[in-house]
Amino acid sequence: MLRIVSFLLALSVAVPALAQTAQPPAATPAKPAAKTKGPPQKRAPAVQSAAPATSGPCIGVMSTIGGGFGVKKVGITVFGNEFREIPANDFRIDDIVIERVQAAVGRGFVVRKIAVVQGALDSYRPDLLLGLGAAEAKETVKKVAGSTRCERYFVMTKAAAKFHGNQDMEGVGIIADSALFGRRIEVHAIVRIRIHDGHTFELVKNSVALQARPLKDFQWPETPEAVNTPAVRAAARSLLAEELDKTLQRMLAP
Repeated sequence: MLRIVSFLLALSVAVPALAQTAQPPAATPAKPAAKTKGPPQKRAPAVQSAAPATSGPCIGVMSTIGGGFGVKKVGITVFGNEFREIPANDFRIDDIVIERVQAAVGRGFVVRKIAVVQGALDSYRPDLLLGLGAAEAKETVKKVAGSTRCERYFVMTKAAAKFHGNQDMEGVGIIADSALFGRRIEVHAIVRIRIHDGHTFELVKNSVALQARPLKDFQWPETPEAVNTPAVRAAARSLLAEELDKTLQRMLAP
């Protein structure tokens, strides 16, 4: 009987010990390594966070300045004056406009180019200060906007400025002065920028981006089309971008 009691006591001690040694394998289902799948799931929202840049409020841009590149030569007499507007596809003027508006409003907005039918903005000349043409301008912008629904509409049209005397320079282009004591050649970017509210279509901002810069070491070509060179394109695009940046920053300031 003493042997049986001793055996039972020994067995009662051994069973808890076996139970304890079995616990570590039972704990392995928690597997901390399984949490390594977490980082890919956390990165997914980071990719989606770029969505506001492509799905935020709309900013519509109506531009007529990219339809041509002005080439003007001012002669010693009026008979030497020449002007021709050449195709501006290579200059990508409206692409620069869209890029700079996007940079000005930030990635929280989507800048969209609104197609403008030729002649649709010919009578568009509202004056914010005097209120002239305001009602007509509202209807024009509303008509061009069509079914789009944007928070703001930026309307870009050509503007003019004095070159010298009674000679003007307009829009984006190049001008040469055939003076008696040497020729002066400049690229210019002169753009009227108007901003309309996207809900009421009221004109809320109005300004002019105006800049001209000498173009050095450029030989005036025989034909207007021949001014379409890499140097002229680069100078015109750079000037336009620089002036739009300054003007838009001023217009959008609080």
